[in-house]
Amino acid sequence: MLVTATAFGQKNHWLLYPSHLDFSSGALNSTVESFSAPTPYAVENSIYDTDGTLLAYIQNGTVIDPANPPSGSTGGSIITKEIGVFPLPGTCDSYCSIALYPTPLPSLYLGMQEFEITPNGIQDLGFNFFGEIGYNNDPMDFGGESGGIAISQIISGTNANRNIYIVTYTGIYQFLIDETGLHLEQHIPNTIFTYNGQTLSFDNIAEAEISPDGQWLAWNSDNLAIVYQVGTPDIYQITEISQRNSSDYIKGLEFTADSEHLFISMYHRGVWDWNFMSGGGGQTSFISGSDWLDYTQLQRGQDDLIYGVSRQNGTFSGELYAISASGIITGTGITVNSGAHQPTLQYGFALPDQVEVEDEAVFHGVQPLSLSPLSSNGTPFATSVPGDVPIFYNCGEINLDDLGSGTIDFFDIQITSVNSLTGEPIYGNDYLDHHITWSSLPGSDIRGWYKGKGVELFDNYIGQTFLMTYTIGNGCGSITREGYFQVISAPDAITMEFDVNVGNGGQCPLAETIQDVCTVSLFFANIDLDQSSGYITYYQLRFTEVDCTTGDEIALIYDGPEESVTDIGSVHGLALNAIDIDGDGDPMGPEMYFVNNNFNNRCIRIDATIGNPCGSETQHAYIRFSYTGYLSRPDDSIGKEVQMGKMGTSVTSNQFLAYPNPVSSDWNIQWTNVHSQPSDLILYDQRGAVVYQKHIEEGDAYPGEKIDMTSFPAGMYYYRLRVGVEEKSGALMKL
Repeated sequence: MLVTATAFGQKNHWLLYPSHLDFSSGALNSTVESFSAPTPYAVENSIYDTDGTLLAYIQNGTVIDPANPPSGSTGGSIITKEIGVFPLPGTCDSYCSIALYPTPLPSLYLGMQEFEITPNGIQDLGFNFFGEIGYNNDPMDFGGESGGIAISQIISGTNANRNIYIVTYTGIYQFLIDETGLHLEQHIPNTIFTYNGQTLSFDNIAEAEISPDGQWLAWNSDNLAIVYQVGTPDIYQITEISQRNSSDYIKGLEFTADSEHLFISMYHRGVWDWNFMSGGGGQTSFISGSDWLDYTQLQRGQDDLIYGVSRQNGTFSGELYAISASGIITGTGITVNSGAHQPTLQYGFALPDQVEVEDEAVFHGVQPLSLSPLSSNGTPFATSVPGDVPIFYNCGEINLDDLGSGTIDFFDIQITSVNSLTGEPIYGNDYLDHHITWSSLPGSDIRGWYKGKGVELFDNYIGQTFLMTYTIGNGCGSITREGYFQVISAPDAITMEFDVNVGNGGQCPLAETIQDVCTVSLFFANIDLDQSSGYITYYQLRFTEVDCTTGDEIALIYDGPEESVTDIGSVHGLALNAIDIDGDGDPMGPEMYFVNNNFNNRCIRIDATIGNPCGSETQHAYIRFSYTGYLSRPDDSIGKEVQMGKMGTSVTSNQFLAYPNPVSSDWNIQWTNVHSQPSDLILYDQRGAVVYQKHIEEGDAYPGEKIDMTSFPAGMYYYRLRVGVEEKSGALMKL
């Protein structure tokens, strides 16, 4: 049977063991064993499709087709201690049933039954025994709970491979299931583990569980709960709920969804919450009201609640209860009746068991399909009309973002013109109705998804609103997303206004030749693009060092990225010396700026570009950097604006620059010292305490400091710089 479910899988459907949920063999009688329907002590696990239809169940080790029992069954009739079901990697409709067989006592064998669910029934793909993996010298201690199975979620990056952990008297066996079969990866003997200075025995193992994140493996030994960190050489934590007393053993274990707590069911003790991550052996607390949930395995549902069966009134029959991660117990109203020897399927309750919850992943042996909402160039499509339907221009690329993951065998895409108010399809020669199916996309630009020569997809349908129905799938199932968008022709032309500011409020005439080069402040020169107009989505800067006499290119200094903008008016006063010109793109790494790369008296050509997906405009200007060359004003002071003009004028006041702000590592502060006076720099924290202080003797005309603030606590700092009688202060944010 080919399951064609879309986004949700069937792992929220399992039949529970009718009395304890512990899947132990128990003491079966011939009457119970003869039933072909799901019966107490006989049904260990089952497979449903996403519509809730029972596809197969396992009884006494036999895989049974519920539509055609018993002729549709496969495998042997062997009592099983515990069983798990999972998809066979690389397939859509084949499954593995792996089980522990306590036959003959006191041995424990591992077996795996492979079967395929087809429209004609269940097909046997073979059965394999993997030999004896556990043995107890004292058969009286066997108790039907001598081992546990834990099956991981799909291993990331594989075609539905899984780790399988078997915990028995002899230790931990780790298997890998892949497309070639079941492989023993390692055996960790119990003799390497110690507790209270003695070798840790593995006795009366009721259950084994792997945490949702795959990092922790848990099991019990009598009254001890044990958590082992996978891949490490020793036990992580052990807790003892109570002293061992007769049959007061642990009966069930389950991790919470966050993988930080382990819920424990113990006979005569109820359910306990063990916070094993808290250190020092962890902390355990009794869950109030769980007294009769003391003889049940525990299973986490797709809702992240943990389920168990109550031993109401001291009998082994009761109600199914749910426990939240915070310890709130709620009855489901579902009775698990072990006294009914011929229950109908309505007595089976749908919950996950060994294959723990794999959210929205179809239960097949391939990588689960996932598909994000549709978007292009980072802009999401609308989910309804009328509404905020995105507009794309036909003159530029309309790239569909990479949205899908998993095993994708085909793409099925329908693009249809729709009424912009109702979303209803519009058909006819003047409207688009385009359907394509590919094994792989020919490209991300939607405009190219057309077979016509010299014509792109939307050329004849400009201004229309479209609905895209986008499906990815494989032989196991598919997922579909829909979204609305509009395509129009090119936007209005853009007009560029590029200004270079000297650095003190003055402005350079746009120097398009080296003969008209404008001298600017190495510290404070900046540029404006804010007077440009039109549909502008980005700007870009390019700096080239040139010969100050001929204008010949010397070296490309900086080739900046396209900086996205929604409002070009925000690109105002963009400081040249605040641009990291080393091009490493790492804001946390060592920065390189014009001022600390000795660009005094050197010339560059600035190429500034503005544009949108349909076109761009570029202008250029030549500038010469200078430490000096300032025109003085009577009220000049450090950090204030000063007049600047052509090269050759003198400076009578100091200039100041501090960057970056905020800062995460190195903070730079630089200033001129035109009168060769002593300088003092002090940095305070927000309490007023001095955290950095530096005195610089007179004589240095261009002093500066780089302060490594990496180890400084995050918060607000304040700096004060005094140069002679001039003073500058300000605030600085440390990230």
